[in-house]
Amino acid sequence: MARQIRLIFPRSRIEVTAALLENDASKTCQYIWQVLEQPIEVEIEIDHSSGDDLVFATFRAPELTSENTPFSSTPGNLLFFDFSNTSPGRENGYTVGICYRQGAKDHPPSGWIAGNVFATVTQNLEGLQQVLRDVTEKGPQPLRLERITPAQLPWLREGIIQVGIVVKDLDQVVENYWNRCGIGPWRFYNYGKPPLQVNIYRGQPSECRFRIALCWIGPLCIELMEPVEGESVYTEFIKKHGYGLHHLAVKVEDMPTAIAQAASVGVKILQEGSGYGLDGSGHYAYLDTEETLGMIFELLQFPQVRIPPEKVYPADS
Repeated sequence: MARQIRLIFPRSRIEVTAALLENDASKTCQYIWQVLEQPIEVEIEIDHSSGDDLVFATFRAPELTSENTPFSSTPGNLLFFDFSNTSPGRENGYTVGICYRQGAKDHPPSGWIAGNVFATVTQNLEGLQQVLRDVTEKGPQPLRLERITPAQLPWLREGIIQVGIVVKDLDQVVENYWNRCGIGPWRFYNYGKPPLQVNIYRGQPSECRFRIALCWIGPLCIELMEPVEGESVYTEFIKKHGYGLHHLAVKVEDMPTAIAQAASVGVKILQEGSGYGLDGSGHYAYLDTEETLGMIFELLQFPQVRIPPEKVYPADS
């Protein structure tokens, strides 16, 4: 996962997260990361001369080479411009610029030397746009730039995609959700080998089978699980806790990397399965995090194409 920095605008009470574009501007990103070994505080102001609104903050920096072209940037990109010997009072200085809106940027603003796109906003672009309005209306304001300490398990910060619940009678619980809460439709699947191509429980090949039912409530997936055959993370949980809330899942795009990140801090895999999509995609992995984080977390890489469900409830959905 790319290194991240935080932009704090205390006057507007806004915080913004940006990811360093290390593949596009490695030297610039390395310099920025070194500069932010300790947080720095600068003042931002606005410039309209480029044909689009830019907010920039000036600080001293050594000369850097051109690594990309900032004037084709997209909204939320952070630009690193060279002010060297081009503007009174800013000799040999560089500036961090923030691009808010897409615009025609075929040439640098007057008196500026082009720099590099070194980061892009990944969280709270709306807040950044609010800062632009504040600076436009009220003039320059302070900005604090700081590193975001790399997380050992970074995918948890992206949010929960699924809640998993172990139940005794899958069909009955689904009917309750529909009849009492109006939550549905539900899609039922039987898992084991097949459709799982890989089925592992506590490091050993497993013949366990289980049924699940899935339903989406807005961006959140509800998964109900009923163990059918063999020992599994579900039967283990029932023996220890009884039925109920089993796990929270986070979506990952690169499962091998996510599993390696977990292993690097000593987090073991309780159970995993893969290959349950029509195209052989799909991978889940339950992490042994109950003692350290209070509950089981699941890494979840959805299949590109799901197999047809065993059934759908209600049937006419």
